[in-house]
Amino acid sequence: MKSYFNSIPNCPKLLSNIFMKDDPEEAVLPEIYFNFLSNIVSQLEMVDKTLERSDLSVLETYKQMKLLSCKIQQRRKDNFFGSRAKEFINGLSMPFHKKVTEYLNSFYSNMLQYLQKRYDVTDDNPYASLAAFSLQEGIEFKDFEKAIEVFQLSENVCIDDLYKEFSSHRDYLCNSVNRYGDYVANWLTFFSSVPEHDVSNISKVVGFLFSIPGSNAFVERIFSFIKSKWSETRNRCSTDLINAKSR
Repeated sequence: MKSYFNSIPNCPKLLSNIFMKDDPEEAVLPEIYFNFLSNIVSQLEMVDKTLERSDLSVLETYKQMKLLSCKIQQRRKDNFFGSRAKEFINGLSMPFHKKVTEYLNSFYSNMLQYLQKRYDVTDDNPYASLAAFSLQEGIEFKDFEKAIEVFQLSENVCIDDLYKEFSSHRDYLCNSVNRYGDYVANWLTFFSSVPEHDVSNISKVVGFLFSIPGSNAFVERIFSFIKSKWSETRNRCSTDLINAKSR
């Protein structure tokens, strides 16, 4: 990229100020920043793809956002900016090394502020109490009670019957599911192994939790899709026609 902009006869001044530095240490800064961005963006893309899945549940949303926050904090603590960027940084003089390190860590801090402003990754988030429903660790009756309290399910769930159901199947839920498997598959395995009427209240709670959309990213795609199909000549189309065009 640097070679490309250097080869342009009339390179824009803004770009020339970035890529055409006389000082060797300043000249390497763009490579540090671009390599750093390439490294961190690849991590963000992985999370983004997970959050845009059509089968995403609210259990996974909190887990992914919490994990992302922890990863950024750990990167900042370790002064890790990607191996390639680190190579360039280690070649800088001490003043430049300190300056660039502080600058990149401030980038991490801004990321965390942005994330925390838009999503609560603390234990105060109601969805934090739902982690046990992933069945990756032991689940307790108090986890069901918390879910019922948070989502106000008491009118639809009989607490006494729920306790009986949980007590009868506690060993299976705590010990027999695949700890390393998909949580949806774990629940399907459980519900397939017992008569439905024996776990009707457990089914109500779990069914409600999995009915909560993990994000609106997947459904919002329809607006972009409709926009691509819309035009001035179609502004009087019927709803049925637009529905057909969207299929």
